[in-house]
Amino acid sequence: MASAYDKFAKAERLEMVCAEIYRMLASQFRADPAANALFLRLENEEIQHAFRVQKLRSLYSNDSKLRGNVELDVAAIDRLLKDADILKGLFSSPNSSISLAEAKQFMADLEHKFAIAHAESMAAATSPEIRRMFEILSQQDHAHASLLKG
Repeated sequence: MASAYDKFAKAERLEMVCAEIYRMLASQFRADPAANALFLRLENEEIQHAFRVQKLRSLYSNDSKLRGNVELDVAAIDRLLKDADILKGLFSSPNSSISLAEAKQFMADLEHKFAIAHAESMAAATSPEIRRMFEILSQQDHAHASLLKG
C-alpha cells in the first residue's frame, strides 16, 4: 500500500506532466498569440498546482500524525498519468497534425477528469486543510476546462 507521501508524489508528477503538455502546446501554437498565451497561462497554473501538492507532501513527510490521514486513489492517479502521457506522446509526435480545436478538446477532457479526481480526493480527506486544497484544485480544473472550451 502506498504511503500518503508516495501518493502526493504521484499527484505532483501528474500536475507537472500536465504543465509539460501545456508548454508543448504553447510552442506548437506559438504563431497564434491567443492560443500561445492560453497554453502558457495554463502551464503556469499547473506548476502552481504541483507546488501546492508538494507542500502537502512535505507536510506529510514531516508529521507522523498525518500519515494515515489521507485517502487518495492511487489507481485513479495512475490512470490519469497514463492519459496524460498518451496526450504528451500524441502532441510531441513529429507527425502530429492535431488542430488547435482538437488540442483544446483533448485537454478540456483531461482537465475534467482531473476535476473529478480532485473532488473525489476532497470527499475522502479527513483533514479540513486537505479538503480545501482539493476543493480549490477541482474548481481550478473546471475553470481550465471552461477556458479551453471557450
